[in-house]
Amino acid sequence: RHLYFIYEQFAQLFSGSGNYSISLDYHFKMLNLLDAEQAGEPDNETILGRYSNTYVTIGTTYFNLENNVKALEYYQKALDKINQLAKLDTDYPVNDKRLIIFINMGGAYLSSRDFEKARQNFEKALEMNRQINNQVYYGVLYNNLGIVYKEKKDLPKALDYYNKCLDIRTRLADTAGMAQIFNNLGDYYYLTGDYNKSIVILKQALDFSRKAGNIRSQMKAANFLSMTYEKINKQGDALAMHKLFKQLNDSIINSEQIQYTARLELQYQYDK
Repeated sequence: RHLYFIYEQFAQLFSGSGNYSISLDYHFKMLNLLDAEQAGEPDNETILGRYSNTYVTIGTTYFNLENNVKALEYYQKALDKINQLAKLDTDYPVNDKRLIIFINMGGAYLSSRDFEKARQNFEKALEMNRQINNQVYYGVLYNNLGIVYKEKKDLPKALDYYNKCLDIRTRLADTAGMAQIFNNLGDYYYLTGDYNKSIVILKQALDFSRKAGNIRSQMKAANFLSMTYEKINKQGDALAMHKLFKQLNDSIINSEQIQYTARLELQYQYDK
């Protein structure tokens, strides 16, 4: 009866270290256990809750593997389970759960460059968060809306959202979050042509990324630094940062991992 939680710990461990395909393997093991449990108790609220949580983390793992179609599919599955739970339990914190889903779906749409759908999901989540007043969620939403408006070429509005996010994450001492917002601010100053300021901020992004152990943030900072150094004709620094970017990128995404994750889901469906 403890196997689900053991698999969950492994899934979190491997996802946190960037081994997303191995993480997915454990997630599908979790789904197999839930399928077996639900066969005898189709309306069990505990099982439905575990389904929704597992679908969310599977969606996020696919998102990290840059498979946004699959990410959105599993976020929708999670939303369906949440809505099912809300009908069974009037005290279920449905708005808190939906808010997380809307943030995640917005992120997947953003990654797919569907900026309008991303904005709609983030705005919906922002409105819901005004009742909950969760500062961490505010940080995520301000950061993501900043990216949306940056992509829409509304740079003053993007900077406003970025600064709101920076203020929150500084107060929360959120190391990983600081790495993310410094990356985005570095990108902003790159786009506005202030390359020296961009480099200063991106070095902070790289430093915070290393402290947080976040490979993706390190990869992003290295890529931005490479482009910025090139703009000021520091070719040696640009090359060094590009090599770091490639090294980190290759450690996360490769064709074997993508094929492996596709086989994992097919195996789960076959077993079911």
